[in-house]
Order: sequence, then structure tokens, then C-alpha cells
Amino acid sequence: MTTLTTEERSDLYQQCFPLGVLSLKPFPLMTLLDLKDYYFEFRSEFRVPHIQRQTRAADHCFVLKVSNDDMSPMFPTGTVLVVDPLLKPKSEDFVLAYIHHQRRVLLRQYHQECGSAELSALNEAISSVLTMSFEDRIVGVVVESEIRFD
Repeated sequence: MTTLTTEERSDLYQQCFPLGVLSLKPFPLMTLLDLKDYYFEFRSEFRVPHIQRQTRAADHCFVLKVSNDDMSPMFPTGTVLVVDPLLKPKSEDFVLAYIHHQRRVLLRQYHQECGSAELSALNEAISSVLTMSFEDRIVGVVVESEIRFD
């Protein structure tokens, strides 16, 4: 397992507005597909909508909207997550991970034991546990969530 390099992090934040301390500002509202298409496929013409968000999260965080039910019931479709790309994940944290061989970003629960890192979904219909390879990357750790009913 590897983490993002400084240059990759810089690219990740380049289009994002920082999240301020309890101030209401517009922030890019991403989905898992948006992250892959924009940040890992480097499609510069890609445009994302923005959302007004008030939070105590650090300035370097970004906002992501859950677009599937892989992590239901905790994070159902439509849940808004604040993700910190600088935090190192601890076992049981919820993370965004770029899976190199699948060329996609997943929201999963992170587990680390004996030097091996695994990712699992909460939805019982998705039974597979994914062992991270050295080519996979942790994009960030979920630090805040808000279930949206719109």
C-alpha cells in the first residue's frame, strides 16, 4: 500500500476550495466516479457542481457525495462526506481508496493487521474483502458525514 505523493496531493487539491472553520463556502461536490475521472484520469475539461458546506474540518479537506449503497446502512446513497487526504488511516477508519487494477475509487472500511491492509464494504450484499496492493492508494480518511434526504 502506498499513499499519495506530495505532487499527487497538490493535483488533488488544485481545483478544490478549502473548507474553513465554521464558515459557509462553496466546495466541489464530488462522487467516486468524479474522483477517478478527474484526479486519476486527468480529464481537465471535467466540471463538478458545488455545495455550500459549514464544517470544522481542516482547510485541505474536500467534500464527496456517496453515489452507491456499498457502505449502507451507515453511508447510504446521497450522504455527504468530508474527506481528509492528509490523515494516515487507522484500522476501522472509513477511507477512499484508489484501486489501481480496477482503475476506480472505492469508499470502504480500512483494516490493518500484521502489515496487511484490507478494505471491506458494510453492505452485506458485497461480501468480498479486498487486500490492498502496493499500487493502490489511500485518497483520504472520512472525518465527517451528513446524511442527505434530497
